[in-house]
Amino acid sequence: MGELEQRRKDHGAFYYEEDGFFYTFMTETRKFEWESIKRIATYKMDLLTGDQVCLELTTDDNVTTFMEETDGWYVFVEKLREQFPGVPADLGLVIEQPPFETNLRVLYEGGG
Repeated sequence: MGELEQRRKDHGAFYYEEDGFFYTFMTETRKFEWESIKRIATYKMDLLTGDQVCLELTTDDNVTTFMEETDGWYVFVEKLREQFPGVPADLGLVIEQPPFETNLRVLYEGGG
């Protein structure tokens, strides 16, 4: 199995339940309930030698950013797509043009 194929199946520090997911940061594990997500946005950062795709989740009490290099990224995006159909399978393709631009896109905004 190739490295990319392994990354596409890796859950990383994510653990999923029916009503949301847990993510283990360096010193804490935090639960994100699907219904608590108020906004999903994606953008990219120019790292000179390439771009880093970022996905930002906003809840009532926090804004958390996950990056394409986060272990479990591909499974995470797929799980988000199951809950929020506006999230595209390949975020990189959505925001790649024009190059060297942030290309912020709001993929979901709702719940009050």
